[in-house]
Amino acid sequence: SGFGYGFYACRNLSNCTGTGTGSNGFGFYSCKNLSNCIGTGTGTGTNGNGYGFFYCNNLSNCTGTGTGTNGNGYGFYYGNNLSNCTGTGTGTYGYGFYSIEYAVNCKHGGSSTNMWGGENKNIDLDTCRKTLVIADKTELNA
Repeated sequence: SGFGYGFYACRNLSNCTGTGTGSNGFGFYSCKNLSNCIGTGTGTGTNGNGYGFFYCNNLSNCTGTGTGTNGNGYGFYYGNNLSNCTGTGTGTYGYGFYSIEYAVNCKHGGSSTNMWGGENKNIDLDTCRKTLVIADKTELNA
């Protein structure tokens, strides 16, 4: 089967849901300026990967889930400028966020390998840790 796309090269959307199922599945592929969107991608082929958001930029309050039935899953894959997003990836390898640039207030939805994979840059460590650190007043004022 071919690739499955929910949305392809879209711009300026809010409150939408993209679902793609195929040999590789993409909820949102190469999209920009999205808010309050849910992307679900399921890869069903041999070594098929699932991507919630693939090469998408300027995302706020979005939830990405990628499932690789026989491959890898990525919530957000190669994107930038993410805020308040939740990523989940399941499969042979699964990552919530993979090779992201600029992110703040990220949440881990649970993944088979880890929250973060690939090469990530300019990630706000205080709000994007897998396990948030609780600091007391002494540590905060140090």
